[in-house]
Amino acid sequence: MFNRVATIYIASSDIIMKIAEKKEKEVMILEELFYPINLGHDTFSSSAVTFEKIKNLNQAINNFKKIAEEYQVEKIKVFATAALREALNKDYIIYQIKNNNNLNIEIFSNVEEHQLIYQGIRNTNKNLKGDNLFAYIGTGSLGIAVTNQNYIVKSQSITLGSLKINEILKGLQHKTDEFHIVIDGYLSGYIYNLDLFIKKLNINNFYASGKEIELIAKLAGITRKSNNFNISRASFYRLYNDVKSKTPKQLLEKYDLGEVEAETLLPSMTIYKNLMNLTQSSQIIGSTVTIETEVIRNMLFDNRHRELKKQSFKNIIASSRSVAKKYNYNQEHAETIEKIALDIFDALKERFQLSEKERVLLQAAVILHDIGKYMNLKKHYEHSYYLIRNSDIADLNSYDKNIIAHISLNHSQSSTTNLKIKDNTLKNHSDRVLIAKLTAILKIADSLDKSHKEPFSELEINLEENELELIINTEKDIFLEKWAFSNKSRIFKEIFGIDVSLNKKNTLL
Repeated sequence: MFNRVATIYIASSDIIMKIAEKKEKEVMILEELFYPINLGHDTFSSSAVTFEKIKNLNQAINNFKKIAEEYQVEKIKVFATAALREALNKDYIIYQIKNNNNLNIEIFSNVEEHQLIYQGIRNTNKNLKGDNLFAYIGTGSLGIAVTNQNYIVKSQSITLGSLKINEILKGLQHKTDEFHIVIDGYLSGYIYNLDLFIKKLNINNFYASGKEIELIAKLAGITRKSNNFNISRASFYRLYNDVKSKTPKQLLEKYDLGEVEAETLLPSMTIYKNLMNLTQSSQIIGSTVTIETEVIRNMLFDNRHRELKKQSFKNIIASSRSVAKKYNYNQEHAETIEKIALDIFDALKERFQLSEKERVLLQAAVILHDIGKYMNLKKHYEHSYYLIRNSDIADLNSYDKNIIAHISLNHSQSSTTNLKIKDNTLKNHSDRVLIAKLTAILKIADSLDKSHKEPFSELEINLEENELELIINTEKDIFLEKWAFSNKSRIFKEIFGIDVSLNKKNTLL
C-alpha cells in the first residue's frame, strides 16, 4: 500500500485531481484541483468527444501530473465514468493519454462506479437498521440499492443521469412551461419497475450521494454538521416548486449557478422526488461520499480491500437470494445443495487452487440455477440463463454474472464436450474451464438431492490421490440419488481428472 497518492477523475463536467496521504486511519486531502471541461455534453449529445476537448483533456492531465510529481506521490490513478464510458471514441482518447502522459485510464462500469458510493455510505453509517434506499445520481448514470441491515439485497444501475436527461430532452424545454412534467413522464418507465419492488418494503431511510444532492442542500439552506446532512421533505419540495417554474437561465441568475448546474438541477431534483416518494422517509439523508475519496481510501489502506471484498461477497449472496425469491425458487432444495456444493468446493480448493471469488460464484449459481422453472419447466436451464443475465445482482459485474448464468445453463449437460457457451466473450480457455469446474460441483451437489427431500443428514467428504469419496449417513432409500449421481458425475471426472464415488456409511452402494 501507499502513503501518498493522487487521483485524477475524468468526470462529465470537470477533471478533478485530489492529492492525499494516510494519517493514522484517516485520509488527509493535501490538494484538490478542478479543470472545467464539459465532456458529458459531447458524449450525451453526439456520442463522441470533440478533437478540441481531447486536446484540452490531455493538457490538463499533463499539468495535473506535474503537480502530483511535485508532491512526490507514490501512485497516480486516472479513472473515468460515463463521459468516457459511453463515448464511441474512448479507445482513441485512452491511447492518446497513455502516449502523451504515460498514464493508464481505468474506465469504471456503472456497477463499479456505484459500488464505490455504496461502500462509502455504508462506512459512514455503520449502524444501518431495517430497509434502506441508497441512491447516487451522476451526470450520466443512476445507481439505486436497497439494503437490509448492512447487506445490499437489490441493486439497479441505469444509464440515466441528470446531464444525460437534460441533453436528451432539452429540445422540448422551450416548447412547454411544464418541463418538469415532461421529465416525470420520461422517468416513469424507469421508476415503474422500482416501484413494484420498493413499495413492498418498509423503507424509512433514504440516503443520497452526488454533487447534485450537495447543491440541493446548499440551495435549501441546509448546513452540513458531519458526513451527512438532512433535507426534510418540506424543505425539498419548497425548493423543487421554485426550481420547476424556472428556466436554466433564470436558475443561473437567481442562485448564482454554473451553466451545467443550472441545466441539471431540475432533472436531478425530479429523480430524487420520484425516489423519495417510493419510501416512507421523512427526509433525504445526504452523504458527502465521493468516488474520488473512496478510490483514495482503497489505495491507502490495504485492510480495506479485504474488508470490502468480504462485504461485497456477502452482498452478492444476499442479492442472489432476493432474486431467487422473486422467481419463487425452492428454498429448501437450494439451501440443501448449497451446503453440499460448498463442502465439496472446500475439500477441493487447496489441491485445485480454487479461489474465494470462485466459491462465491458457485454459491450464487447454486441459489439461482433453477429460477427458470418460474417461466417453464421445459428447458428451465435456458430460462435460468436468461433471467440471471438480465437481473440486477448487487456487486456483480457483467462478466461474473455471465459466468453464473452459464453455470446454470450447463447444470443439465452430461459432459464437458457438450458445454454450452452462448456468449462469444467467454470462449477463451480459462472461461470454459472455470464454467466447467463450478458446473461439475453443482451437478454433483444437485444429484444428491434429486428427490428434493433431503435424503441424508450427514455428508462426509474424503479427497484421496485419485478419488473424491462422498459418504452419506441415511436410513432412507436413495435409489433416485444414486441414479442421478451416476449420470451427473462424468463431467466432474473430465474436468478434475479424478474419480468420484458415492458410498453409504458402512455400506458400499
